[in-house]
Amino acid sequence: MRLRRITTLLAGLALAVTGSLLSAGQANAYDYYVGNGDIATCPSGDFCISANDWGFGTIYGWFGTDRDWYRNDGGNAGPNNKDRSWYNNGTSGLSVVVFKYGNGGSGNPSTPTVCLRRGYYADFNSTGAGGGLNQGSAHVWSSSCQGAPAIGHSF
Repeated sequence: MRLRRITTLLAGLALAVTGSLLSAGQANAYDYYVGNGDIATCPSGDFCISANDWGFGTIYGWFGTDRDWYRNDGGNAGPNNKDRSWYNNGTSGLSVVVFKYGNGGSGNPSTPTVCLRRGYYADFNSTGAGGGLNQGSAHVWSSSCQGAPAIGHSF
């Protein structure tokens, strides 16, 4: 009887911990993360930006589309308007379009600033990047550049 109680207690504890972990993961619906280092270490399948001109320092990254960096990713402490280097390390063949304005998380953001094809990296020296520096507030994985200049070079 005592063994059954302990087993039941442990099973309940495991469910509570699992539920807490799932809730924490669901709060971050866009797979957003922050790390330090080199943008070249952006995980396969992800889109990453850096607030540094050369892609070092604080790296912000996402696995999926994020239509509002300010609202979804930390407000002033997040990546909104802090993009000076970009890397599309996606595996799907899609481009990443960065937008000047987010939209609260639904529908399409507005005013595309830069577009990176799969495997492309760009920084403040890149042709066409000038209009996108410190302007990013959202990004979308897309089959077209939606009017944004395609910038960068393969890594």
